[in-house]
Order: sequence, then structure tokens, then C-alpha cells
Amino acid sequence: MLWIELAKIWNRSSSPFLICYHSPKDIIDTYEFDVELVTQKQTSMHGSKEGHMGYIYKRKSARSFHRAACDPLFKPAFDKVEKSAEELNDEVGAEIDQMQGTGPATRSSRRRP
Repeated sequence: MLWIELAKIWNRSSSPFLICYHSPKDIIDTYEFDVELVTQKQTSMHGSKEGHMGYIYKRKSARSFHRAACDPLFKPAFDKVEKSAEELNDEVGAEIDQMQGTGPATRSSRRRP
């Protein structure tokens, strides 16, 4: 079965995280990925509004993880993902709220001092 083979390959890898749309029952119990659930988040498709639950898992066994060099353009985002899942969720949520609250610039709003 494909997922069992993927689990074997992933368990031999050095990746510290696994992100997917499969529940812990499947990923941990059925396919035996060596992970623990960090967080889950409801997602929705932009056009259809179809919803799916997304899951972030962390490897159980400690493996050495070498932090790769990061382009300065992406460093602020890269630094964010190194925080805890709760801190990251709060920070990203606040940024989204700020963007949605301001709305797009209009001609009349640009003329205001």
C-alpha cells in the first residue's frame, strides 16, 4: 500500500515535521508514521469553500536537524515558523485580521490626509 511505503520512507528521513490532510488515526495508528500531532487547523478552498482539516505532526524520535541558510527576503517568515504552533497561529491570525480590517485602498481613501 502506498501510505505504508511512504511511512517507511518518511520514518527513515530527517524531516522534523509532516504536514498533511490525513487524521492522526490514519497517520499514526494505521500507517505508523513516527510522529505526534502538534496542531490541526480547518482550511477552506478559495473558490468552492470546500473544507478540509489540515494536520501538523512533529517527529517523535530526535534527529539532528541542520538549519539551512535562508534568503533574507524570507527570513521573517522562516523565523515565525520556528515559534510554537500556538504563537505562530496567534501571530498569523493577527496579521490576517489586520489585513482584512484595513480593506483595499480606494481612490477616495488615497486622497484623504
